[in-house]
Amino acid sequence: MKKLVNLEFSDGDFHLGFGNNKFQVKTTDMRCNFKQTTITLPPAPDIPSTYEKWKQVYDWLTSSDTRGGFKKTQTNFSPSECNKLARNLHEELNQWLSPLQLQLNSVFKLSPDSEIHLLINTKNIISDATKDILHKLPWHELDYFLETNSLEAAICFNELKSISQTPQPEEKYIRRARIISIFGDNRDIDTKADEAILNKLKQRGGELIVLQQPQRPDLVKLWDEPCDILFYGGHSNTTRSYQSGVIYINSDDYLDLQEIRKTFRASVDKGLKLAIFNSCDGLGLARQLADLNLPYVIVWREPVPDEIAQKFLEYFLNSFTGGKSLFKSVREARDKLQELTKNTDIEKQIPGVSWLPIICQNTVDVPPTWKDMGGLTGKVPNCPYKGLSAFTEEDADFFFDRDEFIEKLVKAVNTKSLVPIIGASGSGKSSVVFAGLVPQLRNIGKVQIVSFRPGDNP
Repeated sequence: MKKLVNLEFSDGDFHLGFGNNKFQVKTTDMRCNFKQTTITLPPAPDIPSTYEKWKQVYDWLTSSDTRGGFKKTQTNFSPSECNKLARNLHEELNQWLSPLQLQLNSVFKLSPDSEIHLLINTKNIISDATKDILHKLPWHELDYFLETNSLEAAICFNELKSISQTPQPEEKYIRRARIISIFGDNRDIDTKADEAILNKLKQRGGELIVLQQPQRPDLVKLWDEPCDILFYGGHSNTTRSYQSGVIYINSDDYLDLQEIRKTFRASVDKGLKLAIFNSCDGLGLARQLADLNLPYVIVWREPVPDEIAQKFLEYFLNSFTGGKSLFKSVREARDKLQELTKNTDIEKQIPGVSWLPIICQNTVDVPPTWKDMGGLTGKVPNCPYKGLSAFTEEDADFFFDRDEFIEKLVKAVNTKSLVPIIGASGSGKSSVVFAGLVPQLRNIGKVQIVSFRPGDNP
């Protein structure tokens, strides 16, 4: 059973407190219960400074390995100091939120099958600095939910509303989940790993449109092609105003999303439901996309080490394409980053890094599932038939109906010093050699096999 908890902040700050915050709880069972009240959160002046201290240590520990940022000189900061500050922040956050946890205890009781979506809405807060801290706190760390491990949080920048999207023409063929992936500037990071993870979605009914270090005109695909998910891997950052962000689409150019507002509006209107920015410091990007009514966005709230960004993406997609909800998939990916690592792995050396991915929700509409988008929750077996592609040696078990010709080739190779195979383009010369002749020669043994192809300038 899903329980939706909406905490809508009134204006305030950490020094004076937040009064008359709207608190709503809705259960999505057959009765669809709905309760609303107000709560007051007391002053908590230490929380911003504790977060900034943790962030300072975190930045020094990760500065040489992040998706964005520059290497710094060595300091005396250590993982143990980072861990101490992370624990302090956890304790201060739970103490501050004790009025919220008392309200939760009076509204519903947790069960093992509960799935809690906590939405933090900051639209009424005037101070950008206060909003920024609220957006970065580890809300999923509430002790009240530790026993069931069922909580995942999202942040909301604006008034929630239903997103109206233009109905698309009925598909003549089987619907597939369509992903546009943009791989931007990859200096000092490995976006090939992200690409390999996304390529696995093809076995789950995904269709990929890939833009490698695109020029601006290449982004017309985002305008013209209906898609369900937008993925970006590369460098990014949030501006000092907290209101916007930039992505580095190639090694020579960066892009403020404000510059392609109409492109994103067209994409949302055609059905874009989810954007994933597997890049650094993405809250500014999420803020801009909220203004454009993109339903759901996943970003990292601070710079992130390359290896961790890759693991999170893999863990999240495994859960999401396996049939889990969007919120549960993020929670499972976060938990795996925390627990399924060795003491020598980078996740263990940087306490708090698993806090950093966050869902940004901009709609009252139910989060989409992979199946909703047309994806498959079970893997599609590899098709043994190559179509117009050439068979390789690995495909020998599926290559058939050329036995007589292959037998002649084997005899010719054993008796002649040169055996050319000549035929029209596309007639199957490569297939008969690599999937037919070569495996036969390997079985014979004592044959040296060398394969090479001429390049563009042979």
